[in-house]
Amino acid sequence: MADPNIRPEVLRRYHEASYGQQQAGPDAFLGATFEEYYLLMRTQYSKISRRRAAEMSDRAEFRELATRLPLEAAEEEESSNTPSRSVFIRQKPELDLSSTKLDQDVTVLVLDRIKSITGWEALRQAGRLGTLSLTVCGTPPEEPLRPPVTVERVDLIGCSKNCVELILQSTRAQRVRLLYEEPSALQLELLQGHDRLEELDVDSGMTRGLKFLEPLTLKVLSLSGVVPDQALKRLLAARARTLEELTLSSHEPFGPSLLPKCPSLRRLTVPAYDEFRAEWVEWAVTHPRVACSFPKLQAPSKRPVVQLAEVYRGVDILRIRKGKQIAFEVASNLVEDVLDRDDMDNGELEDKMRALAKKDKRKAEWSSESDTFVMRAKDIETCRWLIDAVHALAMRVGA
Repeated sequence: MADPNIRPEVLRRYHEASYGQQQAGPDAFLGATFEEYYLLMRTQYSKISRRRAAEMSDRAEFRELATRLPLEAAEEEESSNTPSRSVFIRQKPELDLSSTKLDQDVTVLVLDRIKSITGWEALRQAGRLGTLSLTVCGTPPEEPLRPPVTVERVDLIGCSKNCVELILQSTRAQRVRLLYEEPSALQLELLQGHDRLEELDVDSGMTRGLKFLEPLTLKVLSLSGVVPDQALKRLLAARARTLEELTLSSHEPFGPSLLPKCPSLRRLTVPAYDEFRAEWVEWAVTHPRVACSFPKLQAPSKRPVVQLAEVYRGVDILRIRKGKQIAFEVASNLVEDVLDRDDMDNGELEDKMRALAKKDKRKAEWSSESDTFVMRAKDIETCRWLIDAVHALAMRVGA
């Protein structure tokens, strides 16, 4: 990580030269002592040794120094008197886990490219299961395991919507890594009950329900495809004291004003937005204890790109672009934020607004749930109409 012992002018030169670069070049280390160079290299490679940093340097005097530095200490292998075992199952059209031998000594279960997995109750047989990893897997609709299975880590990479929902509701993990490539939005409500969750890495085109992360004692948080809106600000404020590592990526540029004071923060990664270059460099220099990285913003993938179109009467309106198609969406807890009522949920509010839209000849798509009202339209005016209609309902109720 960065270090307050790095001189401010050296730290500023590093961030000015490395902003938007995949790796810091020689110019980023001009004028740095070897110790400053080493500490800055740890911004990119957190576990690099002094010897390895010296070997990688473009400066001859640092490379020469490498020969006098000790070799990296070999990591001691963990010893355990209790047996442990990993089970790998790959590329099957179907798999019934109840027919798989998952004994008490199984600590790692890896399922790779299996189209349909059933028999999840068998996870209980692996009493010491630490890691559950699924890559491009699917499962038919099933009821989640009750009670859930406690594991150390869950990895879900490119799995189906059914699979993601089932596993997140059937487990209680300390670390979750999730690559969600489904066209539908990822609902973070699925993480309710993961009270031990400390590390969360989510890569998704659309992510909803940030409020469900607020009660969790997260130390490491990575979110991509997010919108720098009020929901994200509330989440960061709620977790400001516990966050140690934070990675945020959005196609909507944002500056340091999004961040609250985070006394425990030691590592920050944010895309290199041209509009906020000076502000982010200044923030990095004035927070030398935080190892800051500002990589180039990745080009949009085939997944939808979500941006904040505007805030209308206190409600966020999102712009969703997929290829050449553009839509606008309201995804908010309108019952709580606008109506302030306990006798109605957002699904019931949708019924009222859907009928009103039909009467007013407004075209829209609806997919609300109890905690989130969701309406998508081809034009922003329909979103404004919806918000006006909900405010008008609030006026009538309050009268």
